[in-house]
Amino acid sequence: MNKTIITALCIGTILISGCKENDIAYYGEESRLEFSTYISCAFNDQNYFDAFIADEKITNVDFPVKVNLIGQLLTGERTFCLQWSQDEKTDYDIAIALENPYTFPVSTETTSAKISVACPDRNCISTAKSPRQGRASITFDAENSAHQFGLGREENLTGEVHVTLSIQPSTWSNEWWGSYSNSKYILMMECFKTTHDAIAKTQANQVKIRTYYTQYKREHGPLYGDDDESSTEISFPLNS
Repeated sequence: MNKTIITALCIGTILISGCKENDIAYYGEESRLEFSTYISCAFNDQNYFDAFIADEKITNVDFPVKVNLIGQLLTGERTFCLQWSQDEKTDYDIAIALENPYTFPVSTETTSAKISVACPDRNCISTAKSPRQGRASITFDAENSAHQFGLGREENLTGEVHVTLSIQPSTWSNEWWGSYSNSKYILMMECFKTTHDAIAKTQANQVKIRTYYTQYKREHGPLYGDDDESSTEISFPLNS
């Protein structure tokens, strides 16, 4: 047989054997946990309304955190624990509630752990030109006596939490309500006690919000637009 072919076969055999040995050594050890991706927590106008305007406040929203198992599949349930901290790069502080301990089920390689995140306030709302993001880090609490797993690969031991609040409706109507701004929309939600899509586009409602804003301005002062219109006072049209 050609020496080149023999050499190639030998190298290939060594590489394959090495991979298998490494896999066996790694996956044959104790069961370990790691995160698989960052956690996106996106809040919208309905979440903001529920948290700050509705009569019965719902301040938190649940989001899933995907957790992966490395090693042999479990034959019996085990528990694991999480902890979190603010990220230094965050645009604003966020609040997260955990439900330790969590249970990892049998015969599966992945599960989801529920975290509860508080809706950010109006100072954290993104605009078209000024996106804002709250950041935190979630890690496994290996010091907790209820945590029954080893730790996975170092690069996957931190789950990055990204929190955003964007309230502008995709169906916003300039014709009926004028140019959009966050402050204008919040005023409308406070006036009509609902979100944009449930507000009827009628002249009566235009009159209602204009009257409401006049009273608001008398008590609190004027409201302004976003970004390039930050020095322009909001206004509401009145269709004939």
